[in-house]
Amino acid sequence: MSEYFCNRGSRRPERPRVPPSFPARRKPGPGTPSVLLRVLLLVTFAFLGSGCGKKPLFPVVVNGKWGFIDATGRIVIQPQFETARSPFDEVGAVRNGGVWLFVDPSGKTVKLPQYDQIGGFENGIAWVEKNGKWGCVDQFGKEVISPRFEFMQGFNDGYCAAKHEGKWGFINRKGEFVIEPQYIEAGSFSEGLAPVQLYYEHWIYIDKNGDQAIAKVFKEASEFSERLASVAVADGIFWTHGYIDKTGEFRIGPGFRTAWDFHSGLAPIQDSTDSWSFINQSGEVMIELGDVSPHVFVFGLAQIFTETGYSQRGSRTIFTGRFHYIDTKGDTVWSMPKAESWDFP
Repeated sequence: MSEYFCNRGSRRPERPRVPPSFPARRKPGPGTPSVLLRVLLLVTFAFLGSGCGKKPLFPVVVNGKWGFIDATGRIVIQPQFETARSPFDEVGAVRNGGVWLFVDPSGKTVKLPQYDQIGGFENGIAWVEKNGKWGCVDQFGKEVISPRFEFMQGFNDGYCAAKHEGKWGFINRKGEFVIEPQYIEAGSFSEGLAPVQLYYEHWIYIDKNGDQAIAKVFKEASEFSERLASVAVADGIFWTHGYIDKTGEFRIGPGFRTAWDFHSGLAPIQDSTDSWSFINQSGEVMIELGDVSPHVFVFGLAQIFTETGYSQRGSRTIFTGRFHYIDTKGDTVWSMPKAESWDFP
């Protein structure tokens, strides 16, 4: 994982220093994911792209260095980098000697202008951060949108959620607001809809005209993925999570302590016993994980984490543990050879 995980099981925390792929917001309840889980679950995946026709690469760490494997678990770029971002458009971002580079599946690199942070590609664009402002570059390192926003999500459905003067709106690829900043929080557009927060614990879905598209309000709402979206509703003093369709009707649940997005037909959920599993769109458990921490599937592989721990060293988070990749059958494709430590800025 390459970024800080947003807490999809607790009250909205302060935003992390890099854009998450999901909005970071949940009210605390029994079984709320630990701080470790919150910081681990985006350490590899910066954004989720469509992946159609792509040859995806997956970051791995061996002896403190990062490289990439393919979907079969074969190492295709030897571990040699200080850190890595996932190349969802067959171009990834890596760092060596404090310098950010783009790398393609052959291992060819392109040196970038100096940025404080850079993310994985999504739809041909990667976000960058410099001096606390966010913008975007293309795969050649050319600035598409100069760093000027307070925060950004990834581009999807042609739009990108961006924060300006404390409010969230949506911009196009020219950096122009097409939906003016007016929201406390916003997720990305997906399948024509985006979740936005009007005020505390009041989430709705809007269309690309900025109009409310689903006539219901939720405590929490996430992007649609594979025709379903994870939402939270009140359950006494806590929240319970389930999946709705575009009419706003529940198709699975509610009843989960945590419910994440569907990818490759599967979604990670945490039940009332704090046990994790992957379910299908009928709500059936397909892969049982127990207390092993998972991430969503990306291009047919999902990360799971074992032997985990972390500590802070100034502004850097030091992770200790192992992660593994599994396929949609639950079979292990790649495992870290041993537990070790690595860090990110």
